[in-house]
Amino acid sequence: MDVDGMAVAMQTARGGRETLAPARLPLPEPGPDQILVRVHRAAVNFTDERACRTGLNHLSGRVEDLPFLPGGEIAGTRVDTGEAVVALSGSGGFAQYAAVAESAAHPVPAGLDAESALSVFVPGLTAGLLLEVAEPDKGDAVVVSGATGAVGTLLLRLLAARGQRHVVAVASPTVSEQRLRALGATAVLRFDDDLEPALRQAAGDAPIGLVLDSMGGPALEAGVAVLGRHGTLVSYGSSSDVPATVTPRALIPGSRTVTGFWLLDHLDRRERVSGILTDLFRDVLAGEIRPDRPQVFGLPEVQTALAATAERGRTGRVLIDPWRDET
Repeated sequence: MDVDGMAVAMQTARGGRETLAPARLPLPEPGPDQILVRVHRAAVNFTDERACRTGLNHLSGRVEDLPFLPGGEIAGTRVDTGEAVVALSGSGGFAQYAAVAESAAHPVPAGLDAESALSVFVPGLTAGLLLEVAEPDKGDAVVVSGATGAVGTLLLRLLAARGQRHVVAVASPTVSEQRLRALGATAVLRFDDDLEPALRQAAGDAPIGLVLDSMGGPALEAGVAVLGRHGTLVSYGSSSDVPATVTPRALIPGSRTVTGFWLLDHLDRRERVSGILTDLFRDVLAGEIRPDRPQVFGLPEVQTALAATAERGRTGRVLIDPWRDET
């Protein structure tokens, strides 16, 4: 352990990615029911820059004080036991060490590297719990908007494994249709399509029973418009940053539902969370799930890392290696 402190990426003034810069801080002191983790990789999300701009942390729901260390998902080793873990740190992950709640840390099996574990950790939990909440009927068409993201690609895999016969992927124009079909999509549409009629055509004779939307804006509005009788749209993100309008009165015919999903509202189901992670990690080790190669940056490249999360068509996750530039 470094007695001279640790390297971090820190924000001292509110603003965009340009406000983040390398710094050094003392190691965090774990509080009650916390553990200290030596961070091997930290995930970078577009919501990290949003937190820098607004102060609102999407993992905690609170406004963070300055100075602020982003980074809510980490993979590393427990300092007290040496056990490999993934953890939801909430913040503070863009650092060489992080103090996290022991209940937020989950063991990683031997043989699974930090990059692979982190690539499926939160996306896999989100996808698995989304499908448990939504429970699609196999005869219905399911729409996955934002299908090129980390959650979207795992949703396609899981839907295919469950035998879903009609899965419509809404994806970036830069991602190959062949790749999305290989993941389980039976039809592929592009962000720039006229989505409402395109979705109806892609579903064919199957009613659209479920829309899983991470984009918001026009994609969400189109998803609501095409829902069949008793259909449900689940919003679990808003990557477009464009407001969407949903008229409650329009949901009455067909008894349709629009609901939201926030991962943190489901993490108290510790046994189920552990089961989903065990299955995910097993499938990665067996080669049944092959995470896309991540882009990995050092702490001095944190601004570039945040910019990479906004690139359309990016498939692998963006990660920070806080030890990369250590001499």
